[in-house]
Amino acid sequence: MRQHWEVLSVPIANYERLPRLEPPAGYVYVIQDVDFSRRYKIGRTNHPYRRLNKFEVTLPFETKVVHIFRTNDATRLEYYLHQRFANHRARGEWFDLDDAQLRTLRGMGQRRIANRRSGSGKSAVAAAYSLARALLFSIVFLVCFSTLLTSNTASRKSSSTSRSYRSPTSTPASSPAARMLARPNLAVRSITAHSIAFSWSAVRGSDRYEYRYQVNNPPPTRWQVAYGFLERIGGLSAGDRVILEVRAAAENARSPIASISVETNSSAQPSERPTKVPSTDVPPTATATLIATPEATATYRTMFVETRGNRGANARACPQTNCDILVTLRPGAEILLAFSAEGEVVFGTALWYAFEYDGRPAYIHSELVVAAE
Repeated sequence: MRQHWEVLSVPIANYERLPRLEPPAGYVYVIQDVDFSRRYKIGRTNHPYRRLNKFEVTLPFETKVVHIFRTNDATRLEYYLHQRFANHRARGEWFDLDDAQLRTLRGMGQRRIANRRSGSGKSAVAAAYSLARALLFSIVFLVCFSTLLTSNTASRKSSSTSRSYRSPTSTPASSPAARMLARPNLAVRSITAHSIAFSWSAVRGSDRYEYRYQVNNPPPTRWQVAYGFLERIGGLSAGDRVILEVRAAAENARSPIASISVETNSSAQPSERPTKVPSTDVPPTATATLIATPEATATYRTMFVETRGNRGANARACPQTNCDILVTLRPGAEILLAFSAEGEVVFGTALWYAFEYDGRPAYIHSELVVAAE
């Protein structure tokens, strides 16, 4: 039997107010290529405002809305119009129509158009299409799931093998990268009743250093990362024995561990006087320098000032916000940091960095600087 669907022309002046329709109801629109005036696109949508506004962004030429039909079956009406003007198809949904054909197209409003295809035949085709699509989606899902399962299984086996044969605190001697990193040289910089400062030399090819320490007999601390060449261990008591271990690190590589042991009441002498390395990207009145051993200056990692709101960063006389401001560095200023220090908690962290400014140490909070790439 024949089936009919309703076709109603709607005004295009306020098409953005047309309501969204639930399928199979919808709209069939006709838009014109302004540059090529006889070329028109016949398409369908259930929300004209969203669909037609999208063309203004995605199409590389100017378009104009010519006509909009409201229908109870947008898919069938679009198919009917595409077949009606199939001999005038330019490409895809675009057709070359003259004035007479455009008038014929516009005159389809307020009509009931018969669908000459049998309803049972259409239903059978739709059912077959839905079944084929469901089967295709099922096959794709099974392939993706099996691939993911295989990948996870291989990853777990690899991780298990790594944990079984690799020590977390050492790198196999047979690794080519490990042989490239030399053991750093350790030295004691200063000793007080409650703290000990250590320094170490730079190692070619490393981009950071890792250290841990042990006070008296308890197990050592976890490995910690340092980008400078000096660390201070505080909170000690007179007579405490401190064992410090340091190793150079790079991607997938660790150097042999350097170790040194000292007591807080020992008489070890500080190492050589710090070497100054001037920076070229700080205010003219400031002289930012690196405090390190002579070997450390070749591979030191530069830091840059980066603040919230693009404001200046204050460097102070101590790692506290109530200390005197020695200099205010502009955003992007380059500084060469000496060592890290623990101070007042700001932005949730107590980590500060120190550099030398006009012959004295200046402290800047770690949240105000970033490492150079």
